[in-house]
Amino acid sequence: MNERLKILVIDDNEDDRLLYSRCLKKSVAGNYDVSETASGEDGLARMEKERFACVLLDYSLPGRNGVEILKRIRSKQPAVPVVILTGQGSEEVAVAAMHEGAQNYICKATITTDSLEHVIRGAIQHCAMQKRIVEQRESLEIFARALAHDLKEPVRTIRSLLELLHTEASFTGKAESHFQSVKNAAERMSSLIDTVHLYTRLDGSDKIDRQICDANEIIEAAMANIEQLVRGRQAVITCHRLPQVYANRTQMIQVVQNLLCNAIQHCTMAVHVEVSAEQACGHWVLRVNDNGPGVDKEDVEKLFKPFQRLSRHDTQGLGLGLAVCKRIVELHDGKICYEAKSGNGATFSFSIPKVAPVPGASVPSLQSARARNGGRGLQLATCLLVDDNDIDIELAQLFLFERHRLQCNLLVALDGRQALDKLQKGDIDLMLLDINMPKIDGFEVLAQMRSENLLERTAVVMCSTSTYEEDIFKATNLGACGYLTKPPDFGRLKSIIEKSTSLQIVEADDDLHLLRAA
Repeated sequence: MNERLKILVIDDNEDDRLLYSRCLKKSVAGNYDVSETASGEDGLARMEKERFACVLLDYSLPGRNGVEILKRIRSKQPAVPVVILTGQGSEEVAVAAMHEGAQNYICKATITTDSLEHVIRGAIQHCAMQKRIVEQRESLEIFARALAHDLKEPVRTIRSLLELLHTEASFTGKAESHFQSVKNAAERMSSLIDTVHLYTRLDGSDKIDRQICDANEIIEAAMANIEQLVRGRQAVITCHRLPQVYANRTQMIQVVQNLLCNAIQHCTMAVHVEVSAEQACGHWVLRVNDNGPGVDKEDVEKLFKPFQRLSRHDTQGLGLGLAVCKRIVELHDGKICYEAKSGNGATFSFSIPKVAPVPGASVPSLQSARARNGGRGLQLATCLLVDDNDIDIELAQLFLFERHRLQCNLLVALDGRQALDKLQKGDIDLMLLDINMPKIDGFEVLAQMRSENLLERTAVVMCSTSTYEEDIFKATNLGACGYLTKPPDFGRLKSIIEKSTSLQIVEADDDLHLLRAA
């Protein structure tokens, strides 16, 4: 600590202020420039004009106590180190001060040059560490967004073009084998990007949105996601009647899906998986039990660590499935563990908060809109596709319109400004809107449409490579009626339109027609 450190003392007792100054002037290791104020308001005003390396704040100040002043300091300068001073040692005061953001705490009766310098150093070091953590989280956020957008984009394009190539060309012999290897590698890379992105997002999360969920519906949704794997292995999954839980539905589906996949993929015989639940104090314990080979004793400690692949059969595994499960369960204040069994088989159990059953509560179902009169008397809708990427435009036209013979008035805008211009010139019933575009991005377009009440006549569906939860949440808050990930899926778009009161899809003359609802 060779540099001169500016210390601000906020204390209404002149003798105490003199004590702090004398202690710091006696310091051999430190070089301090001490400023003093007698009230919290004066201290706050002083901090507006100068920057201090540390603030020594008295807990007992006239008018407002030190914790109230601390709150105001934190609202304006969250990174400045603060040490709370009090005339009598009190754990309640210490807890309250730390809760509001103080880095340290000291009783005036114990102050010496060494003790005061020690708490100041500790506070400065603690703040520096907090700053590094914030910077690392910001870097992680940038990396997560790069995964969601920049890294996923070329892989998505490769997979889409491979699918087109497969339909337009035929391969034989080694060429067919090489083509399939390229396709498998692209799918694995896409899966790896999605999984790493999910894990990094979870690692930066502290709070999650929860709701009352039916655990039976969670199991069904997870099984639907891996239907092809279940059918391919002819797996038998038995599910006992399960309770309602208080959880984030999407994350719970991910946990169950990962555990079911592990059970099916690692079993070398006819697969049998059993899902059950039992009550415990304040929570439920859900168990996924299988008849696979189990886990070797020396590998149990590695189970939940990232990028650990323990089975020689798991050559295509990513090594993140159980790590993701562990992080999600911990975010729900629960625990996940492996339970060894005698003989073959493995059991994974995890705890989840219990909720009292709500009479009559059910997961809402989506009701399909009914076409009337075969589309007669209804007007063909106009759809505006907004994207700056030529390949994405071509793929959207193919996957959403040409393959399914969906008829509409289809327009294209290459950026946000063109989209807004077309909105002003004519009636647009549906907009498929990309997020990342030059000049004006998709969120800015959506915000302007909302401010001009254009969403009342134009339904907006975001169409992006991003699976970022904050992007989906932001789109919904700004007024989007749906969200598609690229390449867009027609079934998902159809489900969104079926919920719309202004659009409907009807079948006529072997084609599908996108119409304005009556």
